[in-house]
Amino acid sequence: MVYKQKKKRTVKKRNGEVDLRQKKAASLRRKIKALLDNECFICGYHRCLRALELHHVVSSRKRFNVSMNILKYKWESIVRECCKCVLLCNRCHTEVEDNIIEISKKEIPDEYYSKLRETLKPPKNKYKSKSYSSVKTKSKKYTRKRTKKR
Repeated sequence: MVYKQKKKRTVKKRNGEVDLRQKKAASLRRKIKALLDNECFICGYHRCLRALELHHVVSSRKRFNVSMNILKYKWESIVRECCKCVLLCNRCHTEVEDNIIEISKKEIPDEYYSKLRETLKPPKNKYKSKSYSSVKTKSKKYTRKRTKKR
């Protein structure tokens, strides 16, 4: 049985063609780097964004590689994975991988991930009913009680 190949939606450039999925993945990577201040955590390098890479501080907690298959995952899981990483330039990243420089989770301040975590906050519910309130009972189930309107 012969299967038809799906036609790729592409954006034409001078040199050739670029797949729209690649373009979307690149824009997500730029957004993540911008939320991590577009600079190397160790040396502060910030000239070329393509030279910056994400490094997992604790490799045993790594669920997936953020730079490779970024479009397979939802934004929430991408942000959670990025909160386990630091942004490093190529040079510092190779020195960390070769154990010349050591980074521990304790060295990273909590403010480093604050912009990333802000994107995870749920939106406020505009249609929340004021006539009902949830009350916790002994059985740890939430029940609704009707309150009187004034």
